Amino acid sequence: MNRLGVLTIGILTLLNQVWASEENAAQDKLTQDIAKTKPMSENLEYILTPITNTATRIPTLTTQSSGNITVMESLEIKQRTSQQISDMIRTISGVRVSRDVGYQGRPQLFVRGIPYGTIVMLDGVILNDLEGEMRVIQSINAYSIEKVEVIRGPLSSLYGTGGIGGVINFITKMPTKFEATAVLNYGSEFDSTPIDSADKNLVRGYFSIGDVFLHNRLRLAASYGFSTSEASYRVPVNANKALKTPGEITINTAPLDPKHNNFAGWIGRNAYETHDARVKIAYEWNEKNTSHLDLHFFYQGENKNIPYTNLRDKNNQPVYSYETSKGFHSPFLQLFEAGRRLEWNYIVSLAHAYHFNENSSLNLLLSSVNLVSHFVDGKASANIFEGEGASLDNNATSNYFDMLFSHKFNETHTLLTGFQARYMKTSNERNFIDNYAQRYFWKHYSLDFDRRDYTNAYALALYTSWIAQWSETISTNLGLRADYWQNFDNQSIGYTAQKY
Repeated sequence: MNRLGVLTIGILTLLNQVWASEENAAQDKLTQDIAKTKPMSENLEYILTPITNTATRIPTLTTQSSGNITVMESLEIKQRTSQQISDMIRTISGVRVSRDVGYQGRPQLFVRGIPYGTIVMLDGVILNDLEGEMRVIQSINAYSIEKVEVIRGPLSSLYGTGGIGGVINFITKMPTKFEATAVLNYGSEFDSTPIDSADKNLVRGYFSIGDVFLHNRLRLAASYGFSTSEASYRVPVNANKALKTPGEITINTAPLDPKHNNFAGWIGRNAYETHDARVKIAYEWNEKNTSHLDLHFFYQGENKNIPYTNLRDKNNQPVYSYETSKGFHSPFLQLFEAGRRLEWNYIVSLAHAYHFNENSSLNLLLSSVNLVSHFVDGKASANIFEGEGASLDNNATSNYFDMLFSHKFNETHTLLTGFQARYMKTSNERNFIDNYAQRYFWKHYSLDFDRRDYTNAYALALYTSWIAQWSETISTNLGLRADYWQNFDNQSIGYTAQKY
């Protein structure tokens, strides 16, 4: 069982906010204050029954929304003090996190067990690309999240085929008055034995400031969060190749046997660091027009440190590789879970809402999600300190435009009509390098490469949804959607060495 000792170095809070112990007594005053500073459509979020904008694309009581909905509020998020976002999400019923062992920079989230059937959003911006891949969430700092909405059930008519299992929407904080926060935490493991190890030298910090101006029409928020850790041992390794000379290498005093005595040890501690910086601006031009500008920057780095080896030579000294009939082999290299990764994500979104009247509105959203990623690992012929390696370099941009018109005919019937356009461009390159241990390895590739793939695609969609609230507990949602998908200018080069 993993154990982590945590020591809080300091928590400095300079906010005009209500802490958990005061929330019940001050709820009425808080609601009144929010009503003075927020548009009417946003006041709904603060009544006792949670409001979701994700399930129907318009503010709706969770008790009146189709589908099974869970809303995790900021107080619960604060109490969980999760080390990473996947730790928090996996506690929600119906949500599964794959490859969830220790720190995993690219976990997959499944709602109701459907692969690539879950849309993940940040403040309404879809993080998945057109192929369903999603890479950002582990870099999101939990302190910046106000609430998480999880909708279990088919939402394809609103979000496309990627929403067949459900939708997860992370909603970050915006101020209603002046507030500033600074948090710094430190923790470390009690037991360094690989099977019982936990995060070693974990440091987390979060700093934010926000305020309202111009008679509460302008709201600004800026924050920065980070985490660093030497992490824990999390991936066991087997030695599955036979020795050239039997008996030269032992495991637990017995000769190495690829079938019966092959537990070579553990991949090195998965040291990591993450950074999350954001700026959010909301401006209410008048009673009918409101605009939002969000800028997010994320970085995560992973580095597999020296492995824990059970391999011993004839002098009972630890070794990390051995000779086979085809040359030297290290079971700790050339694995998906090993190596180093450096990844940057940039998200920009601009939204505008226009209210024709109290029953009709038009919402526009333009966003861009961008990725630059470099991953490298040593070849099996290398050693754990240096040698030849191979890399995987990803560059991707996913651009999204959404237009939604809603009209409420009466207390029972509401009609939504929308248009969506998405454009994706990706490149995947697999390069060779003479020394995979170099810090900026992507600047030192050899003249040969393995293969390269380039993909361009766009998708257009028209959809409509009729929502009927027959009673407080019975509602129907009938949707119709047409999608058009087109790939173009795709290229694949490789499998034979070529010059740059």
